[in-house]
This record gives sequence, structure tokens and C-alpha cells, in this order.
Amino acid sequence: MRIDVTRRAWRRACGIACGLAILAVLGVGAPPGRADLPSYPLYYSFQIPATHPSIQFADKGSTTSYSGTLAGTLGGLPVKTGTFEYGGTTGREIGGGRFTLVTDAGAVQNAQILMTIDGDRTTVLFFGTYLGTRLDFKLSIEGLALGGPGQVGTGLAETGFASQDAYLAAVQTAVAALPEATRQQLIAAANTNPRLVAAYQEKSR
Repeated sequence: MRIDVTRRAWRRACGIACGLAILAVLGVGAPPGRADLPSYPLYYSFQIPATHPSIQFADKGSTTSYSGTLAGTLGGLPVKTGTFEYGGTTGREIGGGRFTLVTDAGAVQNAQILMTIDGDRTTVLFFGTYLGTRLDFKLSIEGLALGGPGQVGTGLAETGFASQDAYLAAVQTAVAALPEATRQQLIAAANTNPRLVAAYQEKSR
């Protein structure tokens, strides 16, 4: 029993170390929750239809990837388009991928994914830059494939914003060229983020 626990702990430690190394190589920034960076959260709610698996075979082993779409809201703003693809070599506990996410305030830039597997649970970490600052969030599932009938992923995305005022200022700048009515509608939507965050936190207690 002790040997099994030790091996499991060793595998998990290796996975974390490899994951951090991948993040450093990809340049996607620090993992969520770094204490030395401000973090005003953005509430997200994504509808995730079933993903499409794909298997590629090579001399060094097969790789499996999963692709799908995201729809819903981020920080109170509707998601116009969202896609993702992630996977890794069969038998490995870490992998990666890329995603796209676009709202009327702009697209997530340098958008990349880190996938980690712990037992039967897969955690898919999304990293990028949104409205000029860092954005990261995660979706965790039983099994390997995100999505399915009626699946909704909700949570709080970590950011580099220091406050709601900073987030709102970034949105206002991003939508400045849009028609007045559209601009005011989007600013009002972004202003719902504090209420959405508070409701999520209350529900999660």
C-alpha cells in the first residue's frame, strides 16, 4: 500500500513539474492564483456540446485529441465564437492544445491549453491574454472528453485586473469604436460581472 501511494505521489509531482515546465516554454504565464499578481475574477458560463475525438498513430505511440466549441458568457459579455482542441500521447498524464474565444470586446490572444490527468479526472487549463491582461480558467471532468448533452462549465476566471473599475475601463476602450447603442449595451453587460461573481461565490459555499 505504501509503495502504491508513494508511486502515485511521485507521478503527480512529476506531472506538476512537467506542467510548469510546459507553461514556461509556452510562455503562457503563471498558474492561477499567484499571490504577487492582482486578480479580479470574471465569471464564465460555457455551454459545451460533445467533443469530437481524433486518434493519430505514429512509431512512438498514438496521440488522441479532442475538439469542440464553447458558447455562453465571459465577464458578463456574450461569447461570439469559441473553439478548443487538446490532447496528448496515449498513456501520458499531461498534454496541451489551443483554443479561441471571442467577445465583442475582443479575442483572447496567445490562447493555449494545458491538460493534466489525475486518475479518472481530466483538468483542462486555459491560458491567454484578454483585454491586455492575463486570463486563465479551468474545466474539470470525469474521463477525457469535455462536453456532452446539456453540459455547462461555470466558474471564475483569474485575471490581471485589479478591480471591476479596471475591467470596465478595458471594456470601454475595446468597444469605443462601436455604435453608441451597442457600446452602452456591452458596458451594461460588463457591469453585471460583480453580481455574477457574488452569486457564484455564494452558491459555491
